[in-house]
Amino acid sequence: MYVFCVQEGVFVCGYVVHKNGVETKGERFQRDVSTNDCISHDPLLADPYETKMVYVKKSPIAGDGLFAKRNLPDDTVVSFYNGIRLTHQQVDSRDWSLNDYTISLDSETVIDVPSSFSKLASYCASLGHKANHSFDAGCEYDLFDHPRFGMIKSIRTMRKIDCDEELTVEYGYDQHGLGRNDADAPPWYKSQLQNVAAAAGK
Repeated sequence: MYVFCVQEGVFVCGYVVHKNGVETKGERFQRDVSTNDCISHDPLLADPYETKMVYVKKSPIAGDGLFAKRNLPDDTVVSFYNGIRLTHQQVDSRDWSLNDYTISLDSETVIDVPSSFSKLASYCASLGHKANHSFDAGCEYDLFDHPRFGMIKSIRTMRKIDCDEELTVEYGYDQHGLGRNDADAPPWYKSQLQNVAAAAGK
């Protein structure tokens, strides 16, 4: 159960209340919208909803991956993608090696999880950046107005997901459809894109 304070329609702070015979206050959450140099004032405070839905472990695809903690229904938000807020110009002007955990929020803002926060030991307030790419993904990115983080991206299921199944999303670097070999994308994505296009006969 959640107990929270709202001011002029905006979440201010709240608690998770645990019921084990006696009500006890759990972790305290407060409004914590990121800036261009602060990802969170409490980067190790995990989201209570997200932790019921997903977990992170080594992936057969690459590095860490995001996995279902329970059977997940179709069309359900299961994870959140928070990070520092940069401009598209800032992101586009730097090398792709620095953009491993970036995602476009809107026409002005890119959400970025810097490399110093890529490990769970340094940041686990949201886990959406751990989802791997697939051209046959079971999830998609969606906008989400989070009570703690403000407007961010979320991960939403596009079909039923089994417990312990890896959650994948299509990263969407290629904005012009499969088969384009000039996508503004990292080398590994271009390679996968070419393989998929070749298999499709394009």
